[in-house]
Amino acid sequence: MSSHELNGNPWSLVTGGAGFIGSHVAAECVRLGHHTVVLDDLSGGFLDHVPEAATFVEGSVTDPALLAALFAQYRFDYVYHLAAYAAEGLSHFIRRHNYLTNLVGTVNLVNEAVKAGTPTASANMQPSWIWPPPTTSSV
Repeated sequence: MSSHELNGNPWSLVTGGAGFIGSHVAAECVRLGHHTVVLDDLSGGFLDHVPEAATFVEGSVTDPALLAALFAQYRFDYVYHLAAYAAEGLSHFIRRHNYLTNLVGTVNLVNEAVKAGTPTASANMQPSWIWPPPTTSSV
């Protein structure tokens, strides 16, 4: 049985969903009736920020095997990518960490979304952006 057959509501993946912005996106997805999966490594977020109705998975977008397993288990309609490392004034000292988390993590996520046929994948740029723009009918 596909994940969509459970009740017909869309499925959303929110990376960085334990952070400030990601937790608000996850809460809005839940409010709209989406089955919501939050992926976060808790390096900058907090578990108590994750909406109770969301499924929480502790892990990172830098883990391609974990992403493959999530996309195999769930058939996501939307992917909101808000997992990133940003530290004003510190980022130039930790370029490799930023590269792995922000760039390689985004590539890992987009690759899995494309392989799974997820029609919308939102990439985390500086600042974070979501495509398509969320509306009450498309979030």
